[in-house]
Amino acid sequence: MTQAELAEKAKLSVKIIRLLETGGRPSFDEDTLIRVGRVFDLTLEDLLNPPAPEVTFITETDGKQLSLFEASLECFESLFPDHVLRDPPEDIIM
Repeated sequence: MTQAELAEKAKLSVKIIRLLETGGRPSFDEDTLIRVGRVFDLTLEDLLNPPAPEVTFITETDGKQLSLFEASLECFESLFPDHVLRDPPEDIIM
């Protein structure tokens, strides 16, 4: 959904939607949050207290878990190209 589409559905300006997305304003009034939440079938409570993300622990290195580990390691290495700042992969596997 584009910013313009969301703005139209929430009956807000595109400028407000842009500020919400970019954090360009420190706070928004309750009505603004309720309008955006309705578009996504979320309550104000849902918006203010999102659920914690699920965490997947790698307990062994075979099959799907190995693929997940290898993909995660690639991402990790791209985020921390300086190997001195990285923990060795053996420390990541539980």
